[in-house]
Amino acid sequence: MKLLPANGMGRNPIPGVISKSRKLLRGLEKNVFPYIGVLPVSEITAPELLNAIHLIEKRGAYDVAKRTLQHCSSIFTYAIGMGKAINNPAFGLSKIITPAKKQNYKHLSASELSEFLRLLDENEMNGLPYKLGLKFTILTMSRPGEIRFATWDEISLAEQTWIIPAKRMKMKREHLIPLSRQAVKILKKLKPITGEFKYIFTNRPSHPMSENTMTGVIKSLGYKGKATVHGFRHTASTILNEAGFNQDWIERQLSHLDNNAIRETYNKAKYIEGRTGMLQWYADYLDSLRKGKKVIPYKRQALGNI
Repeated sequence: MKLLPANGMGRNPIPGVISKSRKLLRGLEKNVFPYIGVLPVSEITAPELLNAIHLIEKRGAYDVAKRTLQHCSSIFTYAIGMGKAINNPAFGLSKIITPAKKQNYKHLSASELSEFLRLLDENEMNGLPYKLGLKFTILTMSRPGEIRFATWDEISLAEQTWIIPAKRMKMKREHLIPLSRQAVKILKKLKPITGEFKYIFTNRPSHPMSENTMTGVIKSLGYKGKATVHGFRHTASTILNEAGFNQDWIERQLSHLDNNAIRETYNKAKYIEGRTGMLQWYADYLDSLRKGKKVIPYKRQALGNI
């Protein structure tokens, strides 16, 4: 089984692509080539490929096994198109391999969140953009990567919205996030500091914060192994569901794909209105936790009959 050259790649592919190609090739060299690499691509059978995948599973690397099978399927599809093979032995095998285990991100409960927020508010050990970046992450229920690469041109302070382009979203669709008063306050505080930079939450003019920066903030507060940046999405989802908010609003805010595309489009405007009120309630709720005040319960009528 030999990799076929991709048209147009030449010896100088676009920056970033070569690293991904080499990583893919290293994975195949480790997991596939030792078992079926000597066989012509047209003669590889489904049982032979499945045996190689099962050997990956025996290591407990279920996610690697899934990705490797996907890569092999793409190679066979390309080989068919180039006239080098007549069938794809990877077809249908995804249904009989062990599903990858869903990652369980460490997260805080509502009772633990109050102390964390107080410590974060008092924290002077990290740069202001990084500290505020973590606060903004919590307020908007966003993924770490969405925060790291957030740019000022995605923000409208006048409309109090943040529109993340589809190319940066996990689901590859534009995501509109209504901003609470507290989120807007963070942006206004950072504007004089990073307003001339491309990225919002960074100390460097042309580079985003590193992947581990916000994790470092969490560790500096003494929460290593107790909380993760991604885990705050889980915490927010739990709190909002328990408060009685519409599950569709929560799922949309988390940018989870709605299986019913027609229903999703029809309810788009209502979701925006509902999510706006929901995020403002959540921001006020977090303020109450941080200050040790009584939390005001959610009342559906306060957001209108949505």
